[in-house]
Amino acid sequence: MGIHKIIQLNPEYKIEQLAREIINTSESEIVIEVPENCSLLTNEINLRLLKFYAEEEEKEIIINGVEPGLISLAQRLGISTVWNRENPVSEAKPAVREPQYPSEAQNAAITETRDARSLSLKPSQYSRLIPALVLLFFTLIMAIWWFLQPKATIMIYPKVQTLAFKTAAKTAIAFTDADIIHGNIPAEVLTQNFTVTSQTVTTGHKVIGITAAIGKIMIINGSNQPILLLKGSTLDGRNGIHFQTDKDVLIPKKETKTEMGIIVGESYGKAEVTIIADRKGTDGNQPAKSITAVEGKYRNLLKVTNPLPTHDGIDQQVAIVDLNDVKKGEDEAGKQMQLSFGDQAHGLVNKDYLYFQDLAKTEIIHVTSKPDIGAESDSLETDIEYQIKVLAPTTVGIQKFLKGKFERVIPAHFEAQDSKVTLVSMQLTHFNDESARLELEGQGQIRGLLNSDKIKNLIKGKPIAEAKAILTRQSEIADAKFQLEGYRTALPNFGFQIRILFPAGSKTNQPL
Repeated sequence: MGIHKIIQLNPEYKIEQLAREIINTSESEIVIEVPENCSLLTNEINLRLLKFYAEEEEKEIIINGVEPGLISLAQRLGISTVWNRENPVSEAKPAVREPQYPSEAQNAAITETRDARSLSLKPSQYSRLIPALVLLFFTLIMAIWWFLQPKATIMIYPKVQTLAFKTAAKTAIAFTDADIIHGNIPAEVLTQNFTVTSQTVTTGHKVIGITAAIGKIMIINGSNQPILLLKGSTLDGRNGIHFQTDKDVLIPKKETKTEMGIIVGESYGKAEVTIIADRKGTDGNQPAKSITAVEGKYRNLLKVTNPLPTHDGIDQQVAIVDLNDVKKGEDEAGKQMQLSFGDQAHGLVNKDYLYFQDLAKTEIIHVTSKPDIGAESDSLETDIEYQIKVLAPTTVGIQKFLKGKFERVIPAHFEAQDSKVTLVSMQLTHFNDESARLELEGQGQIRGLLNSDKIKNLIKGKPIAEAKAILTRQSEIADAKFQLEGYRTALPNFGFQIRILFPAGSKTNQPL
C-alpha cells in the first residue's frame, strides 16, 4: 500500500465526514481534490479543523483545487496545495470512499511541493512567520474549544411520587412542643354545656268525669223544731259518692193532727232541694232511694231520700303522662343529643387544633320531664342538659410530628418535593379524659435527587437506546430526552462533552 490517499469531494460532503475519513485513514499523506462548485473548504474554520485533526493524527493534507481563493487560503494557513488547472476535477465525479493512489504526475507534484517546504526560510520570510504562528495558536485554541464543547445534551426528569407511611403517637394536655420529637403531641381539653329538648306525644290515658250528676232529694224533719239546712250540706250516696245541696232549705217541724181533742196522727215536715254530686262523672248517677243520710249534726234528726235517680253525670277519656312516656321522651332527647353532638363538638375546636370525633365524649348532667307522671297532657317535654369534652391535639404539633417522621422514611436518592405532609387517617387505640394513643397515616410527595456526575459515568460512550434504558432503571429518574450533534448515534466517551439539564425546581446532590 502507498503512502498517499486521494479523497474526492462533492457538494454534498459534510465537514464531519471529511474529518472522520482523515482520522480513520492509515496513509500519512492525504490529497483532497476539490471540484470547482464545492464550497466546503472555502470556510476558514473548516480548513483549520481539518488541519487540526491531521496534525493530531500526524498526517499531512494537500489541497488540489481550481479555485484561487481556496489555494490562497490554504497556503496562508500553512496547508500544502497542488494547483492543477490542466486537469480540473469534474463536478459530477462522485466522492470516492476507498483509498486511491496518485498518478506519477501527481506524485511528482507532491514530492516537489514537499521538497520546496523543506528548504530554509529566507530572511525576508521571518517577518511573516510570527503572524502565522499567532494564527496557528488561535486555530489551536479554537480547535480545543470546539473539542471541549458538549456534543450531547440530555434533559433528565426526576421521578415524583407519593410516599405513604404509618406511625404511632401519644397526645395529652401534659405535653409541650419540646416533647414532639419523642412522639408526644400537645393537646387541650375543650368543654361546653348544652341542652337538648324533645317533645313526645303521651300514650297513657284515664277516664274522668266532665260533668257532675244532679237530682232532687226529699228531706223529712221528724223533730218538733223546724231545721234550716244550709247550702252545701253533704249527703251520702253509694260507692263513696257525696252530694251537696245547692241552696239553703228550711224543713218544717213535725205537726200532730187531732180530732175533737184526740191525737189522730202526725205530719212530718218535708222539703225538696236540688243536689249536685261532689265528683264529676257517671259515678254520680245514683239510682233512686240510694241517697239516705245527711252528714253533720242533723244526721239523726233528718231523713233524706232521692225519689228519682240522679242524672247528667258524664265521663270522658283523657291523655295522661305515664312511665313509658317518660322513658320514650328520654330516648328521643338522647337521639337528638347524639345527632347534634358531632357539630357541637366540632364547633368547639378552632383552626389551632385538630378535631377527631373519637376524642370527644358527652356527660349527661341532668334530665327533666314535664309534666309529671299521671298528669293530664297530650304531650311530654323532656330536657337533657349535658357537657361535651374534646381532647384536641394542636395542628402545629401534628404537622411537626408528621413532617419529622416523613423525612426519616424518605428512601435513598430521593428528597421531599415540598414541606407539605398530609394526615390521611387517624385511629384511636386508647383514650381517657386527658390523653390518648393514636395510630396515624400520612403521606407526602418525594422527588428523585439527581447527580450529574453519576449520570455521566453511567451513560458515556453508550448508544442512545441503551443509555435511556440505564437511566430509566434508576429509582430516582422518571425519563430522559437526548439531543446529539450531527449524526451521532452514541454518546461521547468523555463526560465533559455531555451536558446534563434538569427541569426548573429540581435539586441535585452535586453542583453541575
